[in-house]
Amino acid sequence: MDLTPEMNKNIGGVTDRAEHFLRGVDPEPFSPAAFSVLKDKITQHVSDLIEESTAVARRDKADSISTKHVEVASEHLITHAGGRVYQLLGTWGGIFLGSSSSAFVSMFLSHQFPASALLFGIIAGVAGAFLLGLSTRN
Repeated sequence: MDLTPEMNKNIGGVTDRAEHFLRGVDPEPFSPAAFSVLKDKITQHVSDLIEESTAVARRDKADSISTKHVEVASEHLITHAGGRVYQLLGTWGGIFLGSSSSAFVSMFLSHQFPASALLFGIIAGVAGAFLLGLSTRN
């Protein structure tokens, strides 16, 4: 499925319609600069949604973009907007929990419980659990 020329034409048409629609909207609550940024963000989101819908349709090897493809693309854009940060927090949380459990297992196996190792294990465990808790927000 080669939708690239058609996609570029669609993006241009949709953004033109969005611009035309926004001309009729009262920009009263927004400053002129904020309303301009709003129009740019709407145009960018529409463009991203069209591109992502096309990518989803390509992955399904579909001949055209269906409603399902647009819905999946929209979900993907919404859930992945801040998802990378939370994924990184989860990774660090796992590292801290792993370090904590490794420290405790080492202490139990060697029958030695130094205060510094106990403190490290407790702090790393609490920090890891907190970061993992944050990462499940999404």
